[in-house]
Amino acid sequence: MNRTFCLACLMATVAACSNTSSNSDLSVTPDLATSPADMATQGLVNGITNLAVVTSRDGANVAGSINTIDRTTKQITTAIDTTLDADHVLRVGDGKLFVLNRTKGNVRRYNPLTWAVEAEVKVGDATHSPAMAYVQDLIPLPGTTKVFVTANGNDGAHALAVVDTATPTADATFIALPVAAADTDGKPEAAPMHYCNGKIYVGLQDLSSTTFMSVGPGRVAVVDPVARTVGTVFALAHTNPTQIVGQLTDCNQVFVVTSGPFGEAPSAKSAIEKLNLTTLMASTLTDGSKLSGVPAGIVPVSATLAIVSINFDLQVVQGQGYSILARNKLVAINPATGALLGDVSDQAGFMPFTAVSPDNELWFATDNFASVNTDNNLPIGVWVGKSDGTKGPYTKLDVGQKPYGIVFP
Repeated sequence: MNRTFCLACLMATVAACSNTSSNSDLSVTPDLATSPADMATQGLVNGITNLAVVTSRDGANVAGSINTIDRTTKQITTAIDTTLDADHVLRVGDGKLFVLNRTKGNVRRYNPLTWAVEAEVKVGDATHSPAMAYVQDLIPLPGTTKVFVTANGNDGAHALAVVDTATPTADATFIALPVAAADTDGKPEAAPMHYCNGKIYVGLQDLSSTTFMSVGPGRVAVVDPVARTVGTVFALAHTNPTQIVGQLTDCNQVFVVTSGPFGEAPSAKSAIEKLNLTTLMASTLTDGSKLSGVPAGIVPVSATLAIVSINFDLQVVQGQGYSILARNKLVAINPATGALLGDVSDQAGFMPFTAVSPDNELWFATDNFASVNTDNNLPIGVWVGKSDGTKGPYTKLDVGQKPYGIVFP
C-alpha cells in the first residue's frame, strides 16, 4: 500500500532513473503514505486486529523483515519473517498481506495468522527477467487472485505485469502501456498505481535513460484490469509522478505527488496535484516553492488537514559528485486550499513511510543517507503521536532494524 519513494518522492526518481539495487539508500522507494481511502479499498486482513505491520531492513540494506506492533500497548514482535528484500512494498487486499520484493522481482501473498507464504510469483517470463524489471508498485485486484505490478525497467509492451497467486509457477503476463513520443528509450517508466471502481490508474514517469530526467509532463494511464485494455492516457501538469492517493473516502478524488527533476533545489517544478478521476480534471494544490521542499508523499487526515512529507537541503554526496535533497520532514497543509499550516516533525535524513492509523495516530519512520551531513537529524526509528497537525509529542519505537514500510490491516 501506500507507496510509496527516493528521498521519499525524490528517491523514487533515483530508483527509476538509476535502476540500482537496494544496497544503496539512494535506490529506496519506500511506502510513502496511507490514506483512509486506500485502506477502505484494500479491506481488512482476516484475523488481525489492532496491529501495525511494520517492515524493516538490515544495516547492509540486503534483507528485510516483517514485524508487528500492537497499536494500543505498543508491544513489538520482531523478525517474524526475515527473508524479504530490503527494498519492498506492502499492500493488503481481500484479507491477505502482499509483499512486492523489488530486488528479486516477485510477489508474495502471506497468511496473516501464521505468516506463512501462501504463494510467491515471479514478475517476469523467459525473456523478461524479474530482477531486471525494477518493479515499483502492486495492486491486488479485489475478488480475484490476480495482482498487477508496474515494471519500471521494462519496455512499453511489458510495463504492466499481471501475476496470479493461484498459479505461482506460471509466468507473468503483460499489458502494454503507451510510450511518450519524446521518450526514445521505449519505456514509459510505470510507477505508482491507484485502484478505484474497477479501474487501475497507473502513473507514468517518462524518463530518459541517458539524462535520467523526464522528457515531458508525467502521465496517467487508465487501465481496465478485467478486459486488460488501456483507455484514456492523460498528462499531468508536472513531471515524475511518484504517488497517487485517495483524498479521503471517495477514491475518485485523488492527490498526485510529482517530484520534478532530480538533484535540484525545491521549486514550482514539483507539486501536489488534485485530480478528479471521473472528469479527469486536475489542478495544482501546492508546489515545491510554496512548501520550501519537494513533496514526497501526502496523507489526508480530514477535509482541512493533510500531512505532507517534503525533501529539502540540497547537498553534494561525498565522493559521488552529484547532489541530493538530503533531509526530510513533515508539514501540515490544508488540502482544500493548499495553505501551509506548519511543521509536524523535526528533520530527518529521509522518512521511509508516513501514515495515519485507524486510531487517528500519526506514524512515521526515520532513517539517514550515507555520505551527507546528518547533524541534528532525528534518530532512526518509528515515531507515533497525534495526527492533529502539531509537532508531537511522539513516542519512539525500535523494531530492531531500519524501519521501511507499514500497513494497518
